Amino acid sequence: MKKYCLFLFLGISCGSEYTSPQAQDFEELTGWGTGIEGFNPVDVGTGDTATGSSVYDGIYIGSYELTINLDNGTNCYCSESLTMAIEDGDIQVGQANQCTMDCGYVSELRFDGVVQENGTVSGPVIDEAAFGFGTPWNGTFSTDGTGTGQFSNTVDTNLGTGTVSGSFSVFLQ
Repeated sequence: MKKYCLFLFLGISCGSEYTSPQAQDFEELTGWGTGIEGFNPVDVGTGDTATGSSVYDGIYIGSYELTINLDNGTNCYCSESLTMAIEDGDIQVGQANQCTMDCGYVSELRFDGVVQENGTVSGPVIDEAAFGFGTPWNGTFSTDGTGTGQFSNTVDTNLGTGTVSGSFSVFLQ
């Protein structure tokens, strides 16, 4: 047993000499990725810089209607209130109150978009409840303090493919 322990001890002690880590220099990174097969760095430029018009800023309150006709024959409708807060032309809050549709499912819409100088607006509307769909919407805001929007599209939902359509009308508070 003593011979075995001595052999193990000798095996551990026979490593290479210890060296300290040294400072590393990095070359300029402008050519990084060059020579790597399948790698093609692309300059994508700046992100979305669209800005809206602050003429339409404020809190808008109103109502919306939503109709969903699923391909399986289920047809749903509801109407509920909607709050929109616009800051620098950007819809910061576009939250519809949750509604229980006449088919028993629950829907909760969220609108997003940027109001342009001429009052036009477009963006996505997303259902954050049972259906889980997203689709584009468009509308207009006017300097008299009103806003309207609408959407209609065939989409895939959590409950199958269907046609969703809706509209809203809001008023500056």
